[in-house]
Amino acid sequence: MAAFTPILALYSLEILLLVASAAAAVSLVRVPPRGRLVLWRVVVIACLLLPLAPPRIVHVDLMPTTTTARVIDPGSSTLMTSASTASIIGLIPWVVMAGALLRTVWLGIGIIRLRALSRRSRTAALSDDLRILKQALAPTAEVAWHDDLPQPVTFGARHPVVLLPSRLRDTSEECQRAVVCHELVHVERGDWPATIVEELILTALWFHPAVWWAIGQIQLNREATVDARVVGITGARRAYMEALLAFADGNARQWHRCSRAAARSSRGSDNFRRRSSCHGRVSHWRERRSPRSSSVRRGASFPPYRFGRKCAIEPLPRR
Repeated sequence: MAAFTPILALYSLEILLLVASAAAAVSLVRVPPRGRLVLWRVVVIACLLLPLAPPRIVHVDLMPTTTTARVIDPGSSTLMTSASTASIIGLIPWVVMAGALLRTVWLGIGIIRLRALSRRSRTAALSDDLRILKQALAPTAEVAWHDDLPQPVTFGARHPVVLLPSRLRDTSEECQRAVVCHELVHVERGDWPATIVEELILTALWFHPAVWWAIGQIQLNREATVDARVVGITGARRAYMEALLAFADGNARQWHRCSRAAARSSRGSDNFRRRSSCHGRVSHWRERRSPRSSSVRRGASFPPYRFGRKCAIEPLPRR
């Protein structure tokens, strides 16, 4: 196992250089969210394929040298320090494997939690408008209400489930349509399997901040891509932004603002995730109204709910 540590260190350095290079390139070129989504997926795949790259062998000619043997006292501090360092280095592979195992258990608990949430939900009686929207985007999805959810949750591949917080019924029809549309677009795109794959990658490489950041960029730009689709369907940009902030802040005042804004402007939609991510996406939509707009701003990587919310397309999970 001791030989694994230098290999892991070299692999980690290669990942860091690859992700940093991609981030620098993206910062120099204006790319729409869909393009960034593809780019960061390619970057993550490249990170996974790095160990398969052919080894680079460097031939070095060594000049003959004269060596002098030196006797080292077994009780010397130098020898004890070397042994201690070697012992710590030997623990690194075990720490990496233990972290991956713990995160696997955490993900399994999250899956069980999602199933429990689904069992405690009540099937939603949709209005004619929402029923038509569901039939057009995701006819196989099950839409249900849940009293304890602070944000919408979408999960499942063959039998997708969309869980909506009961408090959503207190908002305007435009806000409800925006929120439901966002979740149904996730189902239409089949984002749940992609989310599971991303979580498995994070489980294997949990120790590397660059991997978390790259996966966070994938998730952020996926949400921004869904944002654009929802705004295109509903034509309700302002109400959509209000809904994003409402879910990000999670308080009654924001929900009230969401209802009033939707009533003033026939726009609605949702995008519910971490507060930092939501505000970044809201800023993007505000900037799109100006010719000096910039590309989608960065958001932090997922926080875990968790897995029940982080991994669930909240549009799951770190919405």
